[in-house]
Amino acid sequence: PNVAFRYAISSIKINKRPKVCFIYLGNPHLTMRERVATYSTPGSLSRHFVRKHVSQLKDGQFVNCMDCDVRLKTRKDLLIHAERIHGTVSRGPAERLIV
Repeated sequence: PNVAFRYAISSIKINKRPKVCFIYLGNPHLTMRERVATYSTPGSLSRHFVRKHVSQLKDGQFVNCMDCDVRLKTRKDLLIHAERIHGTVSRGPAERLIV
């Protein structure tokens, strides 16, 4: 489990298009298997990210990036951080959520 965890952490830092969810990875309340789950393609991760994290974020809620130790207070902050820092791209439907 430690090897998988270290690999997952490195993948969200160095891969241009990772296949591991940085939000799940930093959530100590999930099982290790859930935290290091790898999606089959970067596009699959993008779909997961938009459906489970971006579209579920309500006004006034926030997301903590445990890896970077930052609080993301808006959808726009979350989308920008995900792409610039972790390489998780969310084009298309997610762009409409920034409004």
